Amino acid sequence: MSNNEKINTFIENKLAPIMSKLASNKYINSINLGFYALSPLIITCSIFILIFNLPFSNPDNALYIKEYHNFTQYFHKYYTAVFNSSIGIISIFLSYSTAHALAEHYNLSKLANSFLSAYAFILLSAKTLSISAVNIASELLDLKGQLQINVIDARYLNVKGIVLAVVCAIVSVEIYRLVVKINIRFPEIIPAAIAKTIESIIPFFILSVLCIIINIITEKYFNNTIASYALKVFEYLLAISDSLILIIFILLLIHILWFCGSIHGSNVGSVIINPAVLINLSINQYALINGENLTKIFAGEFMNGFIYIGGAGATLGLCIAMLMCKNEEIKSIGKTSIVPGIFNINEPILFGTPIIMNNTFFIPFIMTPIINAVITYFAFKLNIVTKIVAAMPWPTPSILNAFVSTTFSIKAPILIICLFVIDYLIYKPFLNIHIKKIKNN
Repeated sequence: MSNNEKINTFIENKLAPIMSKLASNKYINSINLGFYALSPLIITCSIFILIFNLPFSNPDNALYIKEYHNFTQYFHKYYTAVFNSSIGIISIFLSYSTAHALAEHYNLSKLANSFLSAYAFILLSAKTLSISAVNIASELLDLKGQLQINVIDARYLNVKGIVLAVVCAIVSVEIYRLVVKINIRFPEIIPAAIAKTIESIIPFFILSVLCIIINIITEKYFNNTIASYALKVFEYLLAISDSLILIIFILLLIHILWFCGSIHGSNVGSVIINPAVLINLSINQYALINGENLTKIFAGEFMNGFIYIGGAGATLGLCIAMLMCKNEEIKSIGKTSIVPGIFNINEPILFGTPIIMNNTFFIPFIMTPIINAVITYFAFKLNIVTKIVAAMPWPTPSILNAFVSTTFSIKAPILIICLFVIDYLIYKPFLNIHIKKIKNN
């Protein structure tokens, strides 16, 4: 048996089944769907941030427009309200959307489970406090002479609560499923509508008791809250979420999955990617709003904007190489793949060439996005290119994605063009080897 056959056998019989099972895990898929459901909210927030941070408000800039500067100053508090009402309480929405996706998987009531999850998360993470209505607060909130006001501690409702939000979603749905599975029977004398109402109350009651017990134990015996412990996990994620090593690990994982034939390869990586890029994006947005330096690299559409130029494997360069070759069969694949590839959709080239399970393309398919990532990482690290502050829809062409998400930095599309040329040069010799194999066969 040749080395190629041994590799194929190992991938097909050992690696692919494990990776496919991992990629189709119900919890992983639910978390991913939960994050994807937040995309309109995140993109809307990004649009407002872009509108109010165009390069016309800095008096030291040649493009300075006084009217625009006055406009941004006047409406600043209103547009920051958009940020505070979206990213500022994003964990509540994530808890709701993740539970919705998991309930749909189990064919349970999506609305009931979503409310149950959000309720549990708020109960565990948002303390209600009664404080004195000082003069400043009284004026700002129009309290009309009230001496005491009730406030909610919202520190853990933003991205800091992501870990707890996901845990609440999974646990609450599983409790609801257990109650349904037990199938509590009521006397026939009780009307069906009332019985159903009582049945829906049970998981809320159980979860309420569970959350109260957790709050009592953590506050009385550990002088802390469960949200603060979850925050420690978050801080660990935050510490590693912006590292080049993590980015390379994710790219290896995703592309090995793709190469093994798992079309849901990105699902596994997304469990790591989505929290990391959302956390870092919100930190950059907060810094931009408050006039501070941007610090996070692995944020927003870092992958789709700068790494996946043409989709997984950064195959747009390969599309161009195919269009320029003399082999009619290969050229036709390039023609079919070029338009979808511009929008980061590359299934035609992955399965038409094929690249999947084709040892000839293993090295460029794995290494090209990693090389893109290393170059992009240091371009951001050295402040050659402005860091990402806005999220874009994933099919947005890379050159436009990069330009807009970096608040219209002209250096970003120049970087994309350089990466595209590098991708082409990497894929070209391997395409020639592939064409020779076709001729020999």
